[in-house]
Amino acid sequence: MIPRLSSIMPVPLDPVGFKITRILSFICAIIFSSIYTIIEHRPPPFKRICILDLIMVKDEYDRIMAIEADTIEITITGLGHEGEGVGRTADIVVFVPGALLSEEVSVRIIERKKSFCRAELVQIISPSPDRITPACRYFGKCGGCDLQHMEYKAQLNFKTQRVKDAVRRIGRVDPDLVR
Repeated sequence: MIPRLSSIMPVPLDPVGFKITRILSFICAIIFSSIYTIIEHRPPPFKRICILDLIMVKDEYDRIMAIEADTIEITITGLGHEGEGVGRTADIVVFVPGALLSEEVSVRIIERKKSFCRAELVQIISPSPDRITPACRYFGKCGGCDLQHMEYKAQLNFKTQRVKDAVRRIGRVDPDLVR
């Protein structure tokens, strides 16, 4: 019988350490399975693992580390449908509520999907010229005034662009022809 890595090492309480322990035990099982097969002259208890499976394990490790990273810095290159800042890091789109166009921000990843991430704003490194102090004291808490940190003229431009995009996409009409 092959001893499991978890019986040798105590399982850490933090989720990253636990997943790393799972990955290490998986790799050890592969190694011990090959040795066990040679000694006992039996088929391994599970199918042989190819190099692609080991690469998938490394990708899982990288994904875990990206989720648990303290902070990353990105430049906001656009605004999403609901006014959240949109930036890119390592070919993944990151949505950041509270960030404005052309800002450099420090963010913490809070949710990761296959093709995008959601992050919370940690610090604004270089503010946008459109950033103002919100008039509402509940800004950022109730959700009713998502764009109050943006100058009114920039809000109008954002909303106008959203309508034009919808007319172009849904109506299949050039929005410059419509008034």
